[in-house]
Amino acid sequence: MLRILSLATGCMLLAQVGQAQLLIGTSSYSTGETHQVDVASGTAMTFALTHPTTGTQVPCTGMAADDANGALYVSSVPISGDDVELYRWGYGDPTATVLSAFGSPIFDTITGGSVRCEALAFGGGTLYAVHQISTGAAPEGIYVVNLSVTPITATLVHQFLDPSIDIGGLGFDPTSGLFYGSNDGPAYAAGRGLVSIDVASQTETWLAAYPPGVDDIDAVAVAPGNTVYLVEDQAGNTIHPYVLQTGVFAPSEPSPVQLTWLFAGAAWAPNFDGPPGPIGTSYCSPAVPNSSGLSSVISAVGSLTAADNDVRLTANDLPPGQFGYFLAGQAQGMATPPGSQGVICMMGNIGRYDEVPEIIQGPTGNLRINLNAIPVNPPQAAVAGETWLFQCWYRDNNPALTNNFTDGLSITFE
Repeated sequence: MLRILSLATGCMLLAQVGQAQLLIGTSSYSTGETHQVDVASGTAMTFALTHPTTGTQVPCTGMAADDANGALYVSSVPISGDDVELYRWGYGDPTATVLSAFGSPIFDTITGGSVRCEALAFGGGTLYAVHQISTGAAPEGIYVVNLSVTPITATLVHQFLDPSIDIGGLGFDPTSGLFYGSNDGPAYAAGRGLVSIDVASQTETWLAAYPPGVDDIDAVAVAPGNTVYLVEDQAGNTIHPYVLQTGVFAPSEPSPVQLTWLFAGAAWAPNFDGPPGPIGTSYCSPAVPNSSGLSSVISAVGSLTAADNDVRLTANDLPPGQFGYFLAGQAQGMATPPGSQGVICMMGNIGRYDEVPEIIQGPTGNLRINLNAIPVNPPQAAVAGETWLFQCWYRDNNPALTNNFTDGLSITFE
């Protein structure tokens, strides 16, 4: 994909880049560098995050992406004091919007203390921040950043259980609801390494020590349900992928960071270079028309690379107000189940996305699926070379109570 990037020097660069998934920013308080990385190909490019007033590169202490809405959040902290400057960029716009400026701290809604925001994470429509180096009343922990109020405030949702923990980087996995943090505190019971944090149960779980020779990780980004990327902030160092399925670190990857910095932030942003394109091939089309008079259609966007775990299904032209859920399988078939007006276009071991959060409602519904746990029996992970089939079942009144199906979609993963 072609993209024009504004560099901090003010020149323009036209280059061929892949799907930018991992974003990295660094800080030395006064400046920094920012990169986009295609982890599949290993290619990387520098891009600019420009301050709207000074026109200079913004130093990045924390970074988080609202990828669905094309927004990047960055925090910059001063050398001392519980202060922060918080920025928001729209994808493709090199100039920031300042959400909170130095001298106007983000205050904790409970204690009134200021929250420093050394690390950021985004999930479920919410921006989260880590307050770690506390000199005031606000407890050290994870906070919700309340962007809808002026001035912006923060509310504690998890106070760190061990005062010796030192979370430098934070990421959020929407498939599990867990946060992943990099602990640089040597006095922590298990030492330096990766920790998962469950805000719902208020628990912290040690996962793995840093790779040998690593003692400072300030940037964490999560590829949902797949990989936690730990990024060092030193020139010549590497990116360390922790694979969630196996619970071990994969071989390290080169980092594009060019200089040595004090802080770093990272974010997972598959849409940074533009929304993903459609994937898959329709079959069993058209579907039997429903009560709306239309034949419902299934489609998907995302990545054909199974390891990316990036597929969103959409069902269109469903009867308004009627519920449904997606199906998955690997064997094509064609049958009209008893009581149905439609045709199911798969057979054999069929999985159903029918848990409450997965239920959709017409006329249009979509669901991001976890390719690491497709709900057949037993659950399976999609791997390169496999073809998976998807379809949507839905309720209808046409005119009596019945059900129907969309057409089918076949996706062969790489």
